[in-house]
Amino acid sequence: NMASVAEFVASFMRQVDYIVGRGVFPLFVFDGKGPPCKSAEKMRREKNKAAAAERAGEAGDGTQKGYFTSLRQSVSVDFETHIVPILNALRKRGIPYQVSLYEADWQLLMNDLLKLVDATAGEDTDFILHGMRVVIENHNWHTG
Repeated sequence: NMASVAEFVASFMRQVDYIVGRGVFPLFVFDGKGPPCKSAEKMRREKNKAAAAERAGEAGDGTQKGYFTSLRQSVSVDFETHIVPILNALRKRGIPYQVSLYEADWQLLMNDLLKLVDATAGEDTDFILHGMRVVIENHNWHTG
């Protein structure tokens, strides 16, 4: 629903404000559409997300172990619904971003190789395998 999308965008932009307020000048890179050869993988991931949503529902009100992990694993981000509003918000603030043709990994690597960035932050451990110079993995920008 639109309220949850608005909160998603607002939450993202609060994180942007936090890191910019600390002197970090981000360049956001977003996945484009997945390549056709990964359609089976996309279907597998969607099934896993549905199962995680079911586990979160079974865990109840957040007091049971695994609730937040399952909830996080169940999130499905759609490009048009979620990312386009973020791109619009970034554009309004003059914060640079790139949208990859497919997945962002190689765009991130090129940004690193061309020294367009000082570090790469994300949840993907492939960054290390690709040989990026500085990788910040799974960082919580609010707690450090």
